[in-house]
Amino acid sequence: MIEHRLPEQIDIRRIAELHRALAALFASADDEVALDAAGIARIDTAGVQLLAAAMRSGKPRVVLTDPSPCVAEAFEALGLAHLLNR
Repeated sequence: MIEHRLPEQIDIRRIAELHRALAALFASADDEVALDAAGIARIDTAGVQLLAAAMRSGKPRVVLTDPSPCVAEAFEALGLAHLLNR
């Protein structure tokens, strides 16, 4: 399993950069990637969409670990809280 700490802010201005970084990370992963979400202080809808798409892709298996309160609230507000309970 590969572990990766997510940045403090995930928003529309940073999505392209994070998308590229995650794509490279996923390409090198064999089975599972754990994305540490504990340090996220700000996430917008674009950030949730990117993370949700990664978690739903299935290759590799992607899980968010230790989601910060703002991550949990954002996923809940968008009806995606079930993705955090995998």
